[in-house]
Amino acid sequence: MLAIFHGAEIGYAIVVMFITFPLMAVGLRDGLRSADKDLAEAAQFYRLRPLRYIRHVLLPFIAPFIFRPCVMRMRSPER
Repeated sequence: MLAIFHGAEIGYAIVVMFITFPLMAVGLRDGLRSADKDLAEAAQFYRLRPLRYIRHVLLPFIAPFIFRPCVMRMRSPER
């Protein structure tokens, strides 16, 4: 795959993206499944708009689930 990009740095970034995207998608799915239903009820109680609910409640909750695979992928192996 890197032969297509002829050693360009963007090629490395694209390859890493293709490798980590499935892991991020699984993390996103698991994070959304484990979200507490009380958070949605609290957002309704405080009348948060959908965009504010996503930004201030869901994104902070699911961020570790999304970025954990990226950190694990980029971390060098321990010896």
